[in-house]
Amino acid sequence: MDFKLFHYILILIFSFSSVFLITPYIIYLSKKRNIYDIPNERKKHISPIPRMGGLAILFGFVSGLLFLLIFNKSDFVNQNQAYILLTLLCYFLIFFLGFLDDLKPISPFLRLLFQFLIATISWVGLVRIKGMFFSINLLESFLTIDSVFLSYFFTVIWIVGVINAINWIDGIDTLLIGLTCIYSLTFSILSYLNNNPLQGFLSLLMFFSCLGFFRYNYSPAKIMLGDGGSYLIGLYLSNSALSYGDISGVINPFLVISLLFLPVVDMVRVIFQRIYNRKSPFHPDRNHLHYLLLDNGIPLRRCLSILFSITLSISICNIITQLKT
Repeated sequence: MDFKLFHYILILIFSFSSVFLITPYIIYLSKKRNIYDIPNERKKHISPIPRMGGLAILFGFVSGLLFLLIFNKSDFVNQNQAYILLTLLCYFLIFFLGFLDDLKPISPFLRLLFQFLIATISWVGLVRIKGMFFSINLLESFLTIDSVFLSYFFTVIWIVGVINAINWIDGIDTLLIGLTCIYSLTFSILSYLNNNPLQGFLSLLMFFSCLGFFRYNYSPAKIMLGDGGSYLIGLYLSNSALSYGDISGVINPFLVISLLFLPVVDMVRVIFQRIYNRKSPFHPDRNHLHYLLLDNGIPLRRCLSILFSITLSISICNIITQLKT
């Protein structure tokens, strides 16, 4: 086996193992510090559950990237060192924002302000929408977005929108972590098919980190991701959806939305429904798809099977489409 490939495999195993081993300690720490997700009329669980799980995902992902930076001196890493460091900064910032919200709820408008600031940093140094195409593949032509304002507007709205969509979909045990495993593996395959090894490896790191956490979040969950974890995953997914292709930031908007179909469409539907009912878009309720399935008598595990099957089917269709182009 090629030494470099063996080194990457070791990093992925380390990320999985570190999350798997550190999560019980985080559960203990969360209980000791009394950091719980408290049941209410919207939530399925009846007893408080530790909500610091995002810290485990952050640890696994960041430790894998640090191993890559410190021990891998290949051209692949050296050429992308600034990108990797800025990725770490944005992920730390978005996790910290969500973690503060876990400790003491932040007002929706202040939360949005900081999300836009972090999305702006991401737009400056990580990914920005630079063009759009509306065919199955990029070919050689696409609609270039020359306006800096439009590029900024579309990119930041997308990033903040996905962060909140992912946060809202995290309503029942196992759902978000399972979806993230499907999404991250899909983005990894698509990235490698598009000759984008950096994005492919970042997605594999997220996949193995989430896989290490899966056992503890599987219903009945011993720990939840919390806002810190869902914000982190949301930032990762929003950036990955824009950067997996042949040219980072040149997207087919329909394909991008289809890749994150469930959380994005569910968020848009719920927002319009709240506005129609003359309620704040930020007003929490049980109108999300996963709650509607549960409230109609569908057992939790069957509900998860339905949502995972929909997501997996769309992901497979996207991969097959990419293979044919």
